[in-house]
Amino acid sequence: MYHAFSIKAWSLCDTNQCQAALGVSASYDALIDLFNSISNVLKRLHIYTNMTGLTPALSDILVKIMVEVLSVLALATKQINQGRLSRLTCCLLIFPH
Repeated sequence: MYHAFSIKAWSLCDTNQCQAALGVSASYDALIDLFNSISNVLKRLHIYTNMTGLTPALSDILVKIMVEVLSVLALATKQINQGRLSRLTCCLLIFPH
């Protein structure tokens, strides 16, 4: 009976792991899109900052954009770290040593 339970638990885990892997893959695809978008913004910022005659108003806008880019990167980093920790916690709870 113990073996039947453990086999069932393993098969559920395999299914859950497959679903989790698909979710992780989709999350990383979204991160790649996010980083590509940030890269495009940074390229534009580079062009603007190299312009001569940069007005104070435009400088303020560029600073605000950089603050928002850093904020997005911080949130993405936080989500990545939380995702890793939650998967680790899940694995430790399912397969304690």
